[in-house]
Amino acid sequence: MNNPFMKTENKPLTNKIKETTNKTVQFAKNSFNTAKDIGTKTSNTFSSEIQKVSNSIKKTADKSQIYQSTTRGSTRFTMFAQDFAEKNSTVSKFIFILFIIIVFGLLIRVGVYIISLFTIPNKNPIVVNGMLTTNSLTKYQVNPSLANSKPILRSVNENQGMEFTWSTWFFIDNASSGNNMNPKRIFSKGGNSETGEAFAMNSPGLYLYDGATSNTNAITVVMTTFNTGEDSNTSGNIKKIVIKNIPIQKWINVIIRIQNRTIDIYVNGVLSVRDNLSQVIKQNYGDIFVGDDANGMSGFVSSLRYFDHAVGNMKIQEIIQQGPNLKMIGDQNQQTMPPYLATRWYLDNIE
Repeated sequence: MNNPFMKTENKPLTNKIKETTNKTVQFAKNSFNTAKDIGTKTSNTFSSEIQKVSNSIKKTADKSQIYQSTTRGSTRFTMFAQDFAEKNSTVSKFIFILFIIIVFGLLIRVGVYIISLFTIPNKNPIVVNGMLTTNSLTKYQVNPSLANSKPILRSVNENQGMEFTWSTWFFIDNASSGNNMNPKRIFSKGGNSETGEAFAMNSPGLYLYDGATSNTNAITVVMTTFNTGEDSNTSGNIKKIVIKNIPIQKWINVIIRIQNRTIDIYVNGVLSVRDNLSQVIKQNYGDIFVGDDANGMSGFVSSLRYFDHAVGNMKIQEIIQQGPNLKMIGDQNQQTMPPYLATRWYLDNIE
C-alpha cells in the first residue's frame, strides 16, 4: 500500500538535489571556461615575449656581423702568419720581417711629416703681406713662443755653405725728406732702433742712404760679418754696398741673396751687384724692423719675405711677375711692373 504522504515529502527533496547538481555542473563549466581563457591569455603573452626576445637576439646578431668579420679577418691573418712561418725558410722569414720594418718606418716618417706641417714654423715666411708706410716704425718679433710672431729660421748649411734670401718691394715717395746724411730705414733684420746705431747687427739691412755723396736716391745694403777671432758679443764688421740712381715714385724690387760669403743683389729681377766677402756673415736672432719714426724713408714697403735658401732665377722671375701686394689704400694708377729701367741703368752700376 502506497503512502501518499511519504511521496509528497520526497518530491521536494529530489528537486533540491537536482537543482544543487545542476548548479555544481554549471559552476564546474564556468570554472573550466575561466581557466581555459586564462591559459590562452598566458600562452599568448608567453609567445609574445618569446618573439620579442627572439627579435632582440636577431638584431644583436646582425649588429655583430662587423665584429665577426673583423674577428674572421684577424683569424685569417693569424693563420696566414702561422702558415707562412711553417712553410717558408729562414731567409724568407727575414725578408718578410725586413719588409714589415721598412713599411712601418715609412708610415712613421709620413706621420712625422704631417705633424710637422702643423707645428713647425714656415721656413719661407712672408713678413709683410701687404703695404706699409716707412715713415713710421713697424716691428715684427721673431720669437716663436710669442703670439703673432714671424719666426726666421737660421740658414742650414747647403752644398756651398750658408744660404738665405730676402726680397722686398719699396716705393720712394720723396727721397729728399729729412736729413739726407742720416740713413733712412726701409727694413732691417736685427739692430735696435733705440741705440742710435743704425747699422748695428744688420743681417741684412736696407736703407735709403749714401753717406759719401749725400745722394738722395741711392740705397745701401748693410751686412754684419764676423771679425777674425772675435768674441761672440762684439758687433763685428759692417759691410755696406751702395746702389745709386734708384728711381723715385716707382715700385722697386730688391732681392738680397747669400751663398756662403757671396752677396748677390738683384734689382727688379736683374743681377746688379755681386760681392765676395772676406769674412762669414753674422746671423742674428734680432727682430725685424720696417721703417722708422725718426729716420724712416718717405714711401712704402710691400711683400717683404724671407727664404732659408738661395732662390734660383725661376723664383726671382716669379716674384717680379707677382709684383707688390697693394693692400693699403693709395694711388690706383701707380705702375707696379718694372719695365721702366733701361739697360743703361744697370750698366752704370757696374764698376
